[in-house]
Amino acid sequence: MKETIRLAFKSLKHDTKKTRAYFLFQIFISIVICICCHFCADRGIYIQNIPEYAYEVYIIPGTSSAIQSFPPPAMFSMILIFTVSMLGFYAYRFIYQEQSKKIAIFRIGGVSTGKIILFLLSYLFPIILLAIITGVVVGFILVQVLNYGIFSFSQVAYPGMQLSVEAIFSTIIILFVQAIYYIVLTLGFVHRNQIKDVLTYSNSGNDLSDARIKQEVKSFRIIISFVGVAIVMYFLTISGNDLNSNLLFGCLAIGIATKPLIKDILISILERIKRKRYYTKTNGYFGLSFATSNLIKCYSLILILSILYQFSSCLIVFFNDNFVDLSISSALFLMATLTVMISIGFQLLTEAKQKKKEYFELFRIGKTNNDIKRIINYDLSAFLFGTYLVSMIIPCVMFGRALFDGLIHIELVMIVVGVYSIELIILYFVVKKGYYHIVKSDT
Repeated sequence: MKETIRLAFKSLKHDTKKTRAYFLFQIFISIVICICCHFCADRGIYIQNIPEYAYEVYIIPGTSSAIQSFPPPAMFSMILIFTVSMLGFYAYRFIYQEQSKKIAIFRIGGVSTGKIILFLLSYLFPIILLAIITGVVVGFILVQVLNYGIFSFSQVAYPGMQLSVEAIFSTIIILFVQAIYYIVLTLGFVHRNQIKDVLTYSNSGNDLSDARIKQEVKSFRIIISFVGVAIVMYFLTISGNDLNSNLLFGCLAIGIATKPLIKDILISILERIKRKRYYTKTNGYFGLSFATSNLIKCYSLILILSILYQFSSCLIVFFNDNFVDLSISSALFLMATLTVMISIGFQLLTEAKQKKKEYFELFRIGKTNNDIKRIINYDLSAFLFGTYLVSMIIPCVMFGRALFDGLIHIELVMIVVGVYSIELIILYFVVKKGYYHIVKSDT
């Protein structure tokens, strides 16, 4: 046991650069959970105690009692906590695969499954524990900074550091449950690991990662989805400018439209473009094939990104007339979109690891490093542009109506869309560099 733990620590020290991205993402997740726990602490009272926060009070009919409403930012914070906790799976799977070859070698050497699990836990949990502690501390500091900034714009004197015991306790419990979730993932990964998957290349034909995926357009499904979205948008139109209606009907429309948009329309368009003479004679054929594969495998992440973008954009639109509300909504918008985009980045890099054998085949048929760079460029450009289009359709409808009704200024819409676009552009360049480094190594 001691030898296994010592080997894990030695391997961890050697792989510092490889684990850095996961370490930073786990810190970011911990920060987001800590801030969101403060936003929804005491049923949102932590937010409501901030000066000039606008919240509603409901009078119970027939009685003299009144209850405070549960603030929408606090409700969104609860959704974001659950989502962020689950999205850690993609980063965890990526960092686990860094150790897949070692696990295969252990299996060849006859090392027991128990020792392999002990090695992984000893390797991964120091990273997770340190990231969680760092994230909670930084998250608490950021909450105080946000409070100080809000008090600075109010006429109320800053009371000093505020501590929510419930928020801190909730943060620790949630991160503890997430750590248990990682243990379960580790057990599942080890039992599913196969030696042949990580030590050999498949030379039986040119798979090219679903280059032969033939996506048949389901006309009936497209029509039904279109009708469903039309009905939802009709109810949204007659409901007026109401936050709850925009949240409910907007997210419902996204849920109905995303699958046919990606699998029946967008992929069909990419397949048609790929068959054109220019693309069949260039690296675009392979790049668009990989983009098609990534769109299929990242469908759930694109759906989550679209829903969170719609939800957080609604908060910004309907709370833009109050600085406190706008500050909290903007913070939630940044945390939600960044978390999902980083998860998409980890998913793409994980797929790059699984496509190494296919890129190996491309090198064998004469493709150069420059050709591989162009293929990756086609792949990521098509994938992220498709993601951008799918996630922007329903929010653009909401933005357009808000502009028409005078609820929001065009400058704020441009800022929200611009920030979202910049996040995707940064994701493109970061993933492109990591993608090429993965598929180029050992080939």
